[in-house]
Amino acid sequence: MNTNPLTEIGAIVLAVVFAIAGGLLLYLGKIDFTQSTIIFGLAVTVYGGNLALKAPSSAQQTQINTLQQGMQDLIDLLASHTHPAPPTPPSTPTQPVQPAPSPIDPTVSMAAYSTSQMPIVQPGTQT
Repeated sequence: MNTNPLTEIGAIVLAVVFAIAGGLLLYLGKIDFTQSTIIFGLAVTVYGGNLALKAPSSAQQTQINTLQQGMQDLIDLLASHTHPAPPTPPSTPTQPVQPAPSPIDPTVSMAAYSTSQMPIVQPGTQT
């Protein structure tokens, strides 16, 4: 696995230079479209080759798979672990709740009650 940042930076810079050079030469008319695709392909190859070199080997991939399987087994174990149910408190009889006394007199009409609370509005006189 390539862990040197200088080689990665170098590969990126080289790929960018190839891409810019291909575009510039195509724009100036020094090369045609077919030749520019070869230069763009070279840029992609340089960058993709760098990524391919960083891929894990088969031995590393086996080790990664083993670690992932161990983690999955641990997750399954934790998911299957159950705690005993807590004991339920003894049931005590509850007293029925009495409704609160109403401040509104039920014998009086609601319309009469509501309008008696409204302020009286006097129309103003114009001079």
